[in-house]
Amino acid sequence: MTRVLVVRAAARLEIEEAAEWYEIREPDLGVAFIEAVEAIFGRIERTPQQFAPMNTREPYRRALVARFPYHVFFEVLEDRVVVIAVAHERRRPGYWRARHRANPDRT
Repeated sequence: MTRVLVVRAAARLEIEEAAEWYEIREPDLGVAFIEAVEAIFGRIERTPQQFAPMNTREPYRRALVARFPYHVFFEVLEDRVVVIAVAHERRRPGYWRARHRANPDRT
């Protein structure tokens, strides 16, 4: 079954902000970051089950962004995969859980 990948607006903003930060530090590094995120999005959309659930109490899964210290947190639903956050691996751990709870319809 093919699921549609849905990237929440907050996650898109995180991608844009990180890309801008990388681009300021080194030309084309922001572009490389976006390409790495898009590549992992493709893998998530094609086969989301390849990424193990984070634990048994939560429905979230995590995928690592190649070359960059970022994780994509997402949930697999019946007809879609919802990207909740694209988060730096060391900054504000778990902040995105509150974001997810604030939107109970999970879209």
